[in-house]
Amino acid sequence: MRRVGALVWLCLPAWAQEPAGRPAHLKFERYIISVSGSCFDAGGSLNWGSFSRSYSQVTTASGDFSGTASTFVDCGHTSIALDRFVLNAMQTEAEARILPDKTIQVKSVPLVTASFRVKFTHPDYGDDRMVQEDATVFTSLNGGGGFCGQKNISATGNINKQPLDYEWTTCGENSPQEVSSTILAGSYLTASMNAITEKKHGGSASFSVSGYAVFNVTEDDEPPPDPFDPEPDTDSRFKGGSLTKCLRRSAGPHVVTVPIDRVAGEVAPSGALLSVADLVKNGVISGEAILRIPVFSRDYSNGAAPIEHKILVNGEEFPDAVVEGVPEQWQLHEIRIPIALLRFGTRVKGGKPLAADNLIELTIDAGSPKESENSCAAVDWAQLEFKAMAPVLLVHGNGQGDDGQGGTFWDGFVLGESNRLQMAGAFTQELKDQFIPHNSSISMTSGPTKEHGDYLGGEIPRLAREFGARHVHLVAHSKGGLDSRDFLARTVPANFGVLSLTTLSTPHHGSSGPDYQIDSVGSSIVHSSDSTRTALGGMAPPNAGTSSLRVSAVESFNAANMPLLPKSFQVDGEVAPVVYQSISADANLDDSNTVFGNPTIQIGETRGIPGQGDHWDTTWATVMEQIYRLIGNVASTRTEEVEIPVGKDGLQTVRVKVVREVNTSRFEENDFAVQRASARLDPVFTEIGAIKANHSTVASPETAKVVLDAIRKAQPVQLEEAQ
Repeated sequence: MRRVGALVWLCLPAWAQEPAGRPAHLKFERYIISVSGSCFDAGGSLNWGSFSRSYSQVTTASGDFSGTASTFVDCGHTSIALDRFVLNAMQTEAEARILPDKTIQVKSVPLVTASFRVKFTHPDYGDDRMVQEDATVFTSLNGGGGFCGQKNISATGNINKQPLDYEWTTCGENSPQEVSSTILAGSYLTASMNAITEKKHGGSASFSVSGYAVFNVTEDDEPPPDPFDPEPDTDSRFKGGSLTKCLRRSAGPHVVTVPIDRVAGEVAPSGALLSVADLVKNGVISGEAILRIPVFSRDYSNGAAPIEHKILVNGEEFPDAVVEGVPEQWQLHEIRIPIALLRFGTRVKGGKPLAADNLIELTIDAGSPKESENSCAAVDWAQLEFKAMAPVLLVHGNGQGDDGQGGTFWDGFVLGESNRLQMAGAFTQELKDQFIPHNSSISMTSGPTKEHGDYLGGEIPRLAREFGARHVHLVAHSKGGLDSRDFLARTVPANFGVLSLTTLSTPHHGSSGPDYQIDSVGSSIVHSSDSTRTALGGMAPPNAGTSSLRVSAVESFNAANMPLLPKSFQVDGEVAPVVYQSISADANLDDSNTVFGNPTIQIGETRGIPGQGDHWDTTWATVMEQIYRLIGNVASTRTEEVEIPVGKDGLQTVRVKVVREVNTSRFEENDFAVQRASARLDPVFTEIGAIKANHSTVASPETAKVVLDAIRKAQPVQLEEAQ
């Protein structure tokens, strides 16, 4: 608080309905108590100075002051004793206003009460003598020119050697009154109490008690309560600051720190975004941010000068940086600022981002000349809001994490039997080229869908925290799409959201390929429905995740999973929908067929599919052609045991396991692993691409462009138009 003067208050003026001026504050500081007495002769002149006594005490206590003393005035044949004096502060604080002419107006409340007890003694007379004593108690305004009132008390009777009690309360009525003394003069009020006893045969003794209740008057730099509440914090809305005093320019500026830990892209050491123009162009972040800041203003010029304050963000000016204030009002300013002015978090692998501090500086009374201070300002908080694309997390398919490096699939390396086969392009390269915040580090060894759904329930939120985000976009390949669906239905933690799931060649209805892989184990090739396909199935032994991909298993999974897929998530009190979208692929890039209508596959269409090893290109193309036809013609398989005659006469039989096919009604285009029809999941998933690629090359830079365009539609980062 800035002290502007001191007041001693006993009588307080009334409060206007709509008070003018600036708020001020009275606060109790101390009492000053003084007592004095003297002897007078019959003529009224002071007699014998040696009989004059005085007593004073100062205390800073805020409660009662009480004191007892022996006889203060002893005139030989007449004496007065003060048995008790109490000065009590009934209220230690009060409201006031400093008017334009520097006078003070205060609410009228009884601040101080006082009481005293006196005892009169006259040894020349016995107890039967009647002596009339008169006492006068009064208060007056010292230095202010106003008179609060006077109270006269008369007591008649045999009061010799008996205590008399007098109690007095300061001006309790709410009569209007202004203290006309200037603030700087430090005017004050006093209470004086005088009791005089007059000896009828000449001479008298008297005493005076004065009590001062001292109150400091300070100009009120406490603003009234801020009526504006900030919006709840989110992963794209950040608040900082706390309520300040109402400061003049010389005591300012106000600086509010708003930390932002969101990772929106690569940053300089200061936290400023690098390549900010590209980020805005590619829909990664909004071109502007919204600054919200409530400002309270107080006018010292009595309306003669406008109230203007200037805002800087991280030391930088921007358009609309000057805001106007209204006297004695809070105003919520909402200003759009260039996104380039903000500072963002730095990603820390495996931990939370390193937050960057954004300094919101309010230069107070910026429109006044340097030699003048015409207003003060207070702030409560500041909030920065922007729109930014949620990080894109990539989930690989079955078997691609068996070497612990599943994320490298998205970098263009497909895991085969013992090493990784490099594809022509990488999905992640397009994300890097467009400055998309992403992570491809998820790596899962082969396992059932439920096991992977549990794992993703911890891993996906952990990776999101590295970006300071509570929302993500998921892009999943093959079985990774089923794993992601299980995560969405079962293991998403509270206050976390998925904005979109895009699946690439995910077998949403299972695949006959895994059916053959599982059913061909131990089955008779020659006695199965198709010996070639049974032999092909045996070439790729199933792993721990294959059983989750067979048609019957996915049918059961869909029955349980589909009703539980969330349509939206509520995060930080805000609801956002989930967008489900899919991409299917066909490996017959040139749509070639034999004269009999059977599709054909060339070696170039097998690039990225592991397993060729030392096979000649023509041999490998033939193998993949048979796999392509298997997936396209077979809906599912099952096994059964049959009796097979043996021996020359055929009279003996053995039971063997065989593979039986359920064929499709027509040939289904596929990518060597998943039919187009299975990669779709109507009506929940919207197909955003039916592309020409095989099961590996579906994760290409060209596909990444399609996916990113769809993500931008699912989560536009443009700010809403100002109202």
